[in-house]
Amino acid sequence: MSKFCAFVEKQEGVLVCRKCNTEMKTKFSPEKVKRKCSVNKPPGIVQKGLHFGGALVSHIADGGKKVTDEEWEQRLNICEGCEHKRPNANSCSICGCGLKAKARWRSEDCPINKWPKLD
Repeated sequence: MSKFCAFVEKQEGVLVCRKCNTEMKTKFSPEKVKRKCSVNKPPGIVQKGLHFGGALVSHIADGGKKVTDEEWEQRLNICEGCEHKRPNANSCSICGCGLKAKARWRSEDCPINKWPKLD
């Protein structure tokens, strides 16, 4: 996966990245513009802490319940093929959570709703 934005022309003089939705006004064509894409840039430490804190509260409120081994593996397999999984980090570039822990907690969902809903 390229680290650069995949720009397409939205309208004359305006490009938009298909991956991160960044818009840019320019006189150049999409193939001439190079910009590091923010789609795989993880959230900062404060944002990660807020996400984890919210997840922990939800997990405790749910009684600390976990998904079955089959559901856990299904969630991890979905993450493995996701464009937002950070390579070599085993974490999500949207929420910053560690995938093995997040996928195990029943109270948690994928931030872009890729995991199947639990009964």
